[in-house]
Amino acid sequence: MKPLHIGDITVTKAVEQVLEMERSYMFPQAMDEIIAPHRDWLSPHFLLPDGKIRMSIHSYVVKTPRYTMLVDTCYGNDKKRAARFGNMLNTPYLRDLAAAGVPPESVDFVFCTHLHADHTGWNTRLQDGRWVPTFPNAKYIMSHVDWDYWQTRKPEDFGYDAIQDSVLPVVASKQAMFVDEGYEIDRGVTMELMPGHTPGAAALNIASQGHRAAQVSKAVCTGDMFHHAMQLIAPQWGRADVDTVLANKTRRGFFERYAGTGVVVLPAHFPDPTAGRIERRGDAFMWTHA
Repeated sequence: MKPLHIGDITVTKAVEQVLEMERSYMFPQAMDEIIAPHRDWLSPHFLLPDGKIRMSIHSYVVKTPRYTMLVDTCYGNDKKRAARFGNMLNTPYLRDLAAAGVPPESVDFVFCTHLHADHTGWNTRLQDGRWVPTFPNAKYIMSHVDWDYWQTRKPEDFGYDAIQDSVLPVVASKQAMFVDEGYEIDRGVTMELMPGHTPGAAALNIASQGHRAAQVSKAVCTGDMFHHAMQLIAPQWGRADVDTVLANKTRRGFFERYAGTGVVVLPAHFPDPTAGRIERRGDAFMWTHA
């Protein structure tokens, strides 16, 4: 993804891994006859010739005049996970981040769109047998609603392993901040709830302030509000949504709100070139690259 400039704010992407998988893993409802009319824009970035889909696990680096923020922190290294994509990884993510001018100590805020394993993993790293915060000077911002939801879960529930090794250590270090709808991290950078995938799933809105000549005036980091471009065809196709009805409503509402507006959308799992815009196509929606 090319650097995205929203007034005086710059957004870049830090990739942990790119995945190719059977589409049935994500969307068992995705029939060929439904997809066929949309292959022209789904291929080659989202849909491969063999029918598999391509996805990405990445973070966004948001730099304002005052702060450096990291949106979502991928799977992380050395963590035991049920998903093979995230189990006991050993990637150069931190080294790549530092090479791009973002060493861990330079990060002021980590924004977790929600608390699943592939969005919180690099919150911590293994040091002397203990999980310690990876970004020592950062405040870790999380949705209060999502945190409350996880307080009702049990350690044996799916996903709770990430809470134990990637969230609780930053709570213990007093670096966690649990915030509500509309919280402003910096001027023009605010949290908006996108409930459904998890009860407190959130997006990060990035708006240009006082830069009328800016080519891009607003962008949205959506987290897992949607996972793949095929959901623009059928918003009801979900993956691992806690509340499927609410997740579908949230997706449809987002697509309706932003279609044709020029707002740049930054999903959590779209492969390069990643940034894009939502447009209408008949009774459905489609994606154009920014």
